Amino acid sequence: MSKERYQDFPLRKKVMSAAGPYLELAQALLFLAFGILTLVDGQAAFKLLQAIAVAGLVIAGGARCFHMLASQKKLAAIITVVGFGLLALLIALHPAVFTYPAGVVFGGWFIISGLARGTIAVQCWAENLEGKFRNSFASLLSLVFGVLLVVNPSLRLPTVFTISGVYLVIYSATLLLDFISGLFLSDQIGDRIKRKVRISLPMFITAFIPSRLIDDFNRYFTVHQDEGGMMRESNRNNGEKAPLEVFIHLSDAGFGRMGHVDIRLDNTVYSYGCYDHHANRMLGMVSDGTVAVAPAEPYLRHCLTFENKVLVGFGLDITEREREVVIEQLEELKKVLVPWKSDLEKKRDGEAVKGDCKDAASELVKATGASIYKVKSGPFRKYFAINTNCVKLADSIIGPAGLDIMRVNAITTPGSYFSMLDEMFQRGGTVVTERTIYCDKKRGRTLAKKLAKQAEKKQKQSVG
Repeated sequence: MSKERYQDFPLRKKVMSAAGPYLELAQALLFLAFGILTLVDGQAAFKLLQAIAVAGLVIAGGARCFHMLASQKKLAAIITVVGFGLLALLIALHPAVFTYPAGVVFGGWFIISGLARGTIAVQCWAENLEGKFRNSFASLLSLVFGVLLVVNPSLRLPTVFTISGVYLVIYSATLLLDFISGLFLSDQIGDRIKRKVRISLPMFITAFIPSRLIDDFNRYFTVHQDEGGMMRESNRNNGEKAPLEVFIHLSDAGFGRMGHVDIRLDNTVYSYGCYDHHANRMLGMVSDGTVAVAPAEPYLRHCLTFENKVLVGFGLDITEREREVVIEQLEELKKVLVPWKSDLEKKRDGEAVKGDCKDAASELVKATGASIYKVKSGPFRKYFAINTNCVKLADSIIGPAGLDIMRVNAITTPGSYFSMLDEMFQRGGTVVTERTIYCDKKRGRTLAKKLAKQAEKKQKQSVG
């Protein structure tokens, strides 16, 4: 994919991989210094943030004003200057207007996180999985802490300072570890150092990353109607496609906007989800765990055309030893799989089936010849959207090969996985050496026609 041609592509960022480790060091030191300042003197850290926010609003307002004046939008420029100016003045003179709501936001975050961890704990107890006591304790602690923050205003500001300071110090430590392993260790030992502790963004942010991405892609392809297909960026010198690839699915439809993750090894795709629609409960949040195994090329074609998705593929440049580990993990998974038939296959075998066999599993089998299996035992026997989900299964297969993610919140989403993989690709010098955008070539023209029809419909309604 030509860097010159796709300067405005939704994922385009200008990052020099050679400077990656030193940028990590600078970021780590900056976060460490600010984290220590926040813990030692929260008020001083807050005043510094206050000054940065005011300066940022003034600069942003001025930049937008000049841009609008250049476009002959004088009224909009005046409104922008007044709006940004009033907001900057309010932050400078009355910061408490924003600090107290921050406590409520933090409290709400902890309550939501506590409820999520509580549901995970219930699953762990019901399925006799690891993490029963850890998730129960984390849920109780988060709920109590969140309620206290919401109910007692006096706790909010100092508690926010403490939490922020601890978070920044821990985050800076992870960046320092990345810097050290990337700069000093990778060339000195045979097995590359890729196992890192990563601090992810909150779940309520990462969960919506796929939704935002599909909207960005739709806008892009509506303007660039003749582009699509497979657009690939690679840090590999030999030009060959990576043998292991992680797909992030982006969709316009319903819960599909939250994304999906599966993996490709060579020419085979392994996808975990809730393919048995008869077993779905809670709008598909809970179901029997099923694994689809499909040939890569027809699987991609089915996702792009029939399911109307955009896929982002991250290629992993694994060694032979790491490849063997991935294969071993797949073999371990296969030991707990039993064949399962979709409605279409049951109908072909003469079994009685209700409905028209238009469910996702039947369509996948019809288009790709996929084999679908149910998980008979182990942690993935039951699919649970916020715990034993598609991300966790994919990571359980490729993680032991060196791409481990150990998150503080223990709740993985397709958005958080995308964020981690994309950051590794952008940084360069990591196991993630490719990023490929898969899109149906007709997508842009289809979207443009749809928008034209909507505009025509609105015009007729306004005339009527």
